[in-house]
Amino acid sequence: MVGVYTTRQSATDVFDSYKSNGELEPSDVKSLSPGSAFVGRMEIGGEYDGSITVTSVDGTTHVVVVLKVGGGTASTTSTAPSTTATAG
Repeated sequence: MVGVYTTRQSATDVFDSYKSNGELEPSDVKSLSPGSAFVGRMEIGGEYDGSITVTSVDGTTHVVVVLKVGGGTASTTSTAPSTTATAG
């Protein structure tokens, strides 16, 4: 399951909110901020197994959430404000 979102929030703030969310069990956290651009990626585990990538170019932040879902119904809510993904 893949969710792609955009926001006007700072990429650093969005990335930090995911990184500091202990329920996501972030690991292999990496980020790079060349000039005014930003890219950050982390693996997530626990109840939500997958990865989160956050990028920013020209003032728009893009968030890509990839969840490995094994059958059944999954519903997730990110820590970024007003961002919800549901799959069935």
